[in-house]
Amino acid sequence: MKRASTRSPFRSSMHFIAHGLLLAMMLLSVSGCVEQRDAEPSSDPLTPDLDTVTTQQQVASGSLYDVLREEGRFSRFVALVDAAGLGQTLSGPGPYTIFAPTNDAVQARQTRIDSMQQSEDPNELRGVLLYHIVMGETHTQDLSDGSTVRTLEGSTLSITGTGDSLAVGPARVIESDLEAANGVIHVVDRLLTPDMNPDGI
Repeated sequence: MKRASTRSPFRSSMHFIAHGLLLAMMLLSVSGCVEQRDAEPSSDPLTPDLDTVTTQQQVASGSLYDVLREEGRFSRFVALVDAAGLGQTLSGPGPYTIFAPTNDAVQARQTRIDSMQQSEDPNELRGVLLYHIVMGETHTQDLSDGSTVRTLEGSTLSITGTGDSLAVGPARVIESDLEAANGVIHVVDRLLTPDMNPDGI
């Protein structure tokens, strides 16, 4: 004769609930480890570091004044910009296009520069520098043979040639489209003045 089971249904239910709670706790523990691993910074050298990317973007987005200062070949032009009080202008929102003469180009007209700096008219040097600046961002593809651009000095500059033979007034463009956050720079081989004749004198 079989003996009747004395196992309580209540005890069986409690046993089942305890197993369920234990399983749930194990699953939560595993999930937490996975999330923590995902949150750790990647040591993969191919993964870009956010701080590095941000810094590179900031360097690449310097103002026209910053770019000119960083390029040693424009140090004489920058000295004139500072003397004329135009550094803040070239650091402003713009955008501007600058026809920037190299150190050799500025040195070639040092006698004229000395005369302007000794002049009783403080605006003479400023006017010459503004003659190198155009409002708006104008790339070489926007400059066509026979066109003109109006400078911040008020006069216009004639554009001749295209491509490698592009010229602004009597100055030849020897390098073009140097980008800055607030405009673009074209490198020229002469210091420009409003009274300069086509031969650059």
